[in-house]
Amino acid sequence: MRCWSPRRWPRRSRSPRTSCAAGLLPEPVPAPTEDQLVAFHKANEALYTRPETRRITYALLEPETLAATIEIPEDELRR
Repeated sequence: MRCWSPRRWPRRSRSPRTSCAAGLLPEPVPAPTEDQLVAFHKANEALYTRPETRRITYALLEPETLAATIEIPEDELRR
């Protein structure tokens, strides 16, 4: 079965239309069995998996950095 597209013929006029003979099959294609689906998935595991990744967000809190920005009122210091 081949689907023809005008892009295959660069010197001919281009048209957005394409045609495909997929609808002209002599009989319907049977649905795959569970065993066939499992076998296909096992044979093509790379298509269905992504590399494991981690995303980390952290905050660096150092006393020197925080002490410069914190203001404590005098009356709270005396308590």
